[in-house]
Order: sequence, then structure tokens, then C-alpha cells
Amino acid sequence: MPSRLVAATTLSALLVVSACAPSRPSEHDVASAILKDDATGHGGHLWIGLLTKNIDQKGADCMARVLVRSTVSTDALNAIVDHDASYAVSTSLQRALAPLYGDLGACMRVPFEDPKVFLNH
Repeated sequence: MPSRLVAATTLSALLVVSACAPSRPSEHDVASAILKDDATGHGGHLWIGLLTKNIDQKGADCMARVLVRSTVSTDALNAIVDHDASYAVSTSLQRALAPLYGDLGACMRVPFEDPKVFLNH
């Protein structure tokens, strides 16, 4: 009986915690934000705004797919979707983006071999 009580309590706690955690945005949400980001002059996200200059729907969809399926944090993706100008580019975000440069560049049909192109402005 005590093991069932512990299991039920643990499950309840996990459900409460998971309900409070932000959910990972969809590829559609990120793509829409990237397109809006470009149209509004980077919406406060200089690191994504420079990368998306003159992007089309196909490029935005491609970038969103790469970003959402990557190790880029849910917080960073939500910052893109929310156009959160206060979200800072952290070292961990730079590390998560580093292996994506080639794929993101392919989405834009330009090479992004140097992360400073869009991270350090």
C-alpha cells in the first residue's frame, strides 16, 4: 500500500511540474516568427534577424525545422516566437547553434561558416 501512495504522489508531482513547464514551439510557430522577424526588422532578435534577412516561406520553414529539431533550448525557441528582445545569447545557445550553421546556411542558400555573422553584432 505505501508504494502505491508514493507512486501516486510522485505521478501527481510530475504532472504539476510538467504542466508549468513551457512547451516547445512547433515548427510552424517558429517559421511564422522568423518571417515576422524579418518583416519587422529583427523584432529585437539581432542574432536571428540578421540571419533571416529577406527570407522566404521555404527558407523560414527550413530554418524552423532545423532549430526545433536541434538542441536549441525551448526557452530560446520561445524567445524567437515571442519576439522577446530581452533574451540574451548565452554561451550554451552559441554551443547549440554551432553545429547548425551549415544547415541554417543551406536554408538561406548562403554559407554561414563564421558564427560571428549573426551572433556577435
